[in-house]
Amino acid sequence: MLCCCFSFGVFSLLKSKIARRKVPMILEDAIRLTVRSRLKNTHATNNLYANTKTFQISVTFEYDGKVHTKLSSEGGIYILYADKELDIAYSPKYDEVFILKS
Repeated sequence: MLCCCFSFGVFSLLKSKIARRKVPMILEDAIRLTVRSRLKNTHATNNLYANTKTFQISVTFEYDGKVHTKLSSEGGIYILYADKELDIAYSPKYDEVFILKS
């Protein structure tokens, strides 16, 4: 069901044992929303050992009469989700956003 997490380190978060235990708690009160993502930042690193590009995306949505904007952590994987309609799960209790697999 989950693909990646905004805010706190993409896949490393989901790989850690502590995070895997927290994900079900976060999803207990999560609501499902459809949002449009936007590409926010692109960062290129060119050095002797590697040439890498990282991306950040943002999503903006309204919940409980308030507008929320969330920015992802940096990662190369986010280019796959940039400028697209996404299904997300938002947890108001933990203020976390998850991208759901389509």
